[in-house]
Amino acid sequence: MANYTELVLIEQRFGKSAMQALVEYEKTRYQYSLRGRLTSQQAIIDATHSADVYSRATIVFAELRELLGDIVIVDTLNELFAKNQPGSHSVTSLDFVHALLARTPDEHQNAVRALLLSGETDL
Repeated sequence: MANYTELVLIEQRFGKSAMQALVEYEKTRYQYSLRGRLTSQQAIIDATHSADVYSRATIVFAELRELLGDIVIVDTLNELFAKNQPGSHSVTSLDFVHALLARTPDEHQNAVRALLLSGETDL
């Protein structure tokens, strides 16, 4: 979620071109990180490798913003925040995926699943 927030704040403060420059930088950085990787990629929701947590997450959220728009993502986050009340079940990244998919139009379902649940990437 920090990567999503970063994208939104950079775009609001410095404009879309600055946000896009960050995404391009992270794509390059991520591609370099893949060269020396000895392990297979995990789904982004399970990722622990620093390149996935930082660079790939930025790229994924940029693609989600382009595909779905901020309203869908923010509405999903608000739903999860409302469910994550003290004394109740803590929400997980998989809860985010399910809630986001519930708001995702049919034509984008596979793309969202691929971005969040697949270990393979075409970045």
